[in-house]
Amino acid sequence: MNKIVLDAARAVHSRKATCLEVVEECIEVLNSEKLKWSNAFICTAEEKGMRKAAEASDYRREKEKHRSLLDGIPIAVKDNFCTANLPTTAASKTLRGFEPGYNATSVAKLLEAGAIICGKTNMDEFGMGSAGLNSDFGATKNPIFFRQQYISNVFEKREKNDYCEDKKNNENDFYIAGGSSSGSAAAVASGACFAALGSDTGGSVRLPAAYCGIVGLKPSYGRVSRWGLIPYASSLDTPGILASNVQNASLVLDIIAGPDERDSTSFPQDYVLHQNELKLTESIKNKTNLEGVRIGLPVEFFVDELPETTVETWKLAANMLEDAGASVVEISIPSIVDALPAYYVIASAEASSNLSRYDGVQFGFRDLQVSGSLEEQYKRTRTVAFGEEVQRRILMGSHVLSSGAIHDFYERAVSIRRKLKQEFDTAFQSLDALITPVTPFEIPRVSEIRRDPVENYLMDVMTVPASLAGLPAMSVPFMPPRRAVKGIDFSLNPSLCSSIQVIAPYGMERSMIKIASALES
Repeated sequence: MNKIVLDAARAVHSRKATCLEVVEECIEVLNSEKLKWSNAFICTAEEKGMRKAAEASDYRREKEKHRSLLDGIPIAVKDNFCTANLPTTAASKTLRGFEPGYNATSVAKLLEAGAIICGKTNMDEFGMGSAGLNSDFGATKNPIFFRQQYISNVFEKREKNDYCEDKKNNENDFYIAGGSSSGSAAAVASGACFAALGSDTGGSVRLPAAYCGIVGLKPSYGRVSRWGLIPYASSLDTPGILASNVQNASLVLDIIAGPDERDSTSFPQDYVLHQNELKLTESIKNKTNLEGVRIGLPVEFFVDELPETTVETWKLAANMLEDAGASVVEISIPSIVDALPAYYVIASAEASSNLSRYDGVQFGFRDLQVSGSLEEQYKRTRTVAFGEEVQRRILMGSHVLSSGAIHDFYERAVSIRRKLKQEFDTAFQSLDALITPVTPFEIPRVSEIRRDPVENYLMDVMTVPASLAGLPAMSVPFMPPRRAVKGIDFSLNPSLCSSIQVIAPYGMERSMIKIASALES
């Protein structure tokens, strides 16, 4: 990682670096072979404009009139957030060339704070995917494996001269970056930006963060305005943050959180003030003292598919929190086992409604070569414009909303969601947070992604429960001490995903960040 960019806010604030120096480092990484290989960005900001914005930030800091700690700091934005000066495509052919002419609320708040938008990041089309492979602009590759020797397991050794042949054989069989915020995770992991905006519908911030070895923060639903975020599933979509550490993520959250009159689902002002959650960075203090904090381990997450190393890492994290003063107990949230199918029914149903606007007549891509009736034009345009996974979810959503299926599928899924939320509320009456793994799998290569798309949905099994309940959740890299887990040194095999997920009660990002900081430290 590029430490100058990742530590930019601290370096600039302490006068160890200027904003212009940070932006120059950012531009260098943006033009690097590693970043181009990873395909993290769909488009980048004009270099001249970035330098000019950095010089303006340096001037404000010199006059001690800087707007925030993020003034002059480069931030990347997922390509489903509307931006006035950069195209917004949601990685879909449907929106190729679309320029909104306005900024999403979260982007506008970053700009008001003086942040510099360095580009729009790659993603799964309309946020539908968990691997970063469903983009009209090509797949995102995991940058932490760039030019690393490929090894099948931690104990296998190979000669140095095997590398060239190994690279050749695996150039098209790369490790995935996770999705759907694949480019945002890759951008941060590459050191191209201080942090990046992402969106999390069922794990789309937390999963790629775990795969790329960084922090992914999904706030409570409503904590950050959705206005200007191209919708996938409106009752689930949540703007989130990807950053190199917990403090950087909390700095960004401190800027973008808050009510918005243009988003009726955002927290009302009186609720925010009542919870006293505006200054989230204060929760970083005393991060090693968790005395009195109550942590739960949901037994439903002990699934058969969970690798032994993941289970041991999870237990090790629990032991570490106990050593910091927390009390840890096993609990049961029975409806978690039904969360994944309920999520995909609800998300697909909402997607089929939200994406109906892209008809090629009033809005979106239009196939000008097609002739015939209006219905035939609709069919052809949407068939050409939407990728395979988006078409699959639209069809699935249309089916579950049909008169013959709505009772058995959609209404049942809504009932499960309601019951799950009630069970979480009950659990949090005696607990301050839950910790779980982020994913039941090691970081897969493209060849290991299952051919059956429904089986691929299992990648989200650990993250969708918090999304259905609207709870804040955070993915934190947790690197066990060397050989502390079954004698394995995780530093020798990055594909062993060791991130831990922290889930907190609704609206309580403060406690979540405190626990995440303890795990990180």
